[in-house]
Amino acid sequence: MDIQAIKDLAIAALTGQVPASKFEAGTTLDDIEVSLREACKELAPDIYAYERNKTYIFEIIQTAIDTVLPKKVVATVGQFAEVQQFALGDIPRFKLKTGRNRAKKFVTRAARSGIYETFRMDQRYVDVHTNTYGGAAAIDFERFLMGEEDFGEYTAIMMEGLEDAIYKEVMRALKAASTTLKTIGDGSTNYVEVTGNGDTFSAAEATSISKLITTAKRYGNGTGAAIFATEPVLQKFTNATGGTYVPNIPSSDLEEIKDRGYIGKWKSTALIELPNSFEDETNTDVVFDDCYGFVFPNGRSTKVVKIALEGNTQVDDFKNRDRSMEIQAYKSFGVAILTYNDWCMFKVTSLEN
Repeated sequence: MDIQAIKDLAIAALTGQVPASKFEAGTTLDDIEVSLREACKELAPDIYAYERNKTYIFEIIQTAIDTVLPKKVVATVGQFAEVQQFALGDIPRFKLKTGRNRAKKFVTRAARSGIYETFRMDQRYVDVHTNTYGGAAAIDFERFLMGEEDFGEYTAIMMEGLEDAIYKEVMRALKAASTTLKTIGDGSTNYVEVTGNGDTFSAAEATSISKLITTAKRYGNGTGAAIFATEPVLQKFTNATGGTYVPNIPSSDLEEIKDRGYIGKWKSTALIELPNSFEDETNTDVVFDDCYGFVFPNGRSTKVVKIALEGNTQVDDFKNRDRSMEIQAYKSFGVAILTYNDWCMFKVTSLEN
């Protein structure tokens, strides 16, 4: 039983990638999943073997999550968020580059109580408070022994729960930072609320959002800005022209709408989707609020969002009163938001739940 080989299988299954440095040429993802399933059976052919080998099983799950989770978070929010892993017990501290914006800097972060607070930032670093969050997967040993479930699936479920928890905290922190954005300039240079009742923004609403883009672009060192939002917000942007132009929508936009549901650029500004998901099976609560959009300048030397991952993921099992069992994974992390005058937020009130 080669534990490192099983770790490699679990990581490959979670990422959906088969690194040539670790597997023979021609190995497919299907091969990886079959091999992982067989390895899981070898580790736990029955409940007694599971009890004997669960230390190895938990180590495999921990390694897989700690390897893949940071990469998944970076892939989703890395364009405006810095993600760092810190050792357990270390102070999660992000060094900041100083510059002409230093005097205008604020930080929004969670206090020990979990409430987000904003205060003036006069240091060259920001410390991020961390809290512990968990994800769990129910184990059905009968289905496991029949090959219908495996520890790879359980690991993916737990990691998805932890990943969603990180995005929820990012969303909470960004919304908390809006308090500061509303006080900048005349109150509409960095934050606006629009109704967005129609299929597209009205001319007045488009003008308000365009003002935010202008603000962010002036800090982009000539590289422009980008809008990040979930699909319902992005679908309201249009490059349709007035008058009698035929067609009044660029053909390239029509192709983009057909392929992904929204256009790729608006007023030279890239529209980038924040992939959303439901928190549970009731299809009611989503991870990213569908009513917000964020405008960040490109080429920013210091990323707005700071995500600190602390220590290794802790894995354990838990027996419920009905004798059913769960495997639970816990991870400590924290989020802070740096607020200068250079990024903006808008809210589409018609999309608010």
